Amino acid sequence: MLLWNWPIVIATTLGVGIMTMVYFLQSYAIPWQIFQQLIQGPNKKLIIASTSGGFAALTTYISTLIWTSSKNPWLAAGTIMQGLGTITLISLVSWLIFSRKDNVHNNKSDDYIEDLTNSDPLKRLIAVHYLAKHSHTQYPLKQYYRLMLARENNPTVKSALLEKLANFEKPLIIPINILEKIPN
Repeated sequence: MLLWNWPIVIATTLGVGIMTMVYFLQSYAIPWQIFQQLIQGPNKKLIIASTSGGFAALTTYISTLIWTSSKNPWLAAGTIMQGLGTITLISLVSWLIFSRKDNVHNNKSDDYIEDLTNSDPLKRLIAVHYLAKHSHTQYPLKQYYRLMLARENNPTVKSALLEKLANFEKPLIIPINILEKIPN
């Protein structure tokens, strides 16, 4: 087989090697979380490893075919380098798109955190509801809501704060002086 179709043998060997390397490297601190968030299921590591191994095998096979079919080695090297540059550029743009999606969400949460102290009660109410709905944020919302509850004058915002605090912790401990200020 090595003499008959050596590009397939080289591509298969390199693909299996890359697949094995990627599979074992996923347990280290290399940032694979970007890819693992996109893939659902119990075999995330295997899917990522087999995809990268197959991609490496395909690009190696195409590169060896370009090298063997070209009469000029400089032209073949230029074509291969252009292909690698294109693949690198596409992967960097994809990484940028996926990383920006997370940053946009964090910036939106930051804006709503700022709206908790806004003078407009409607903005405060919207911020309370949004942050409680998206409670996977890294902010200490319970502390923010407790502090707001002590200072809040608007009854609608105050009742929303009480409702969201009740969702956070059971049983809800509300000071008596705050309960007396809330209209029925």
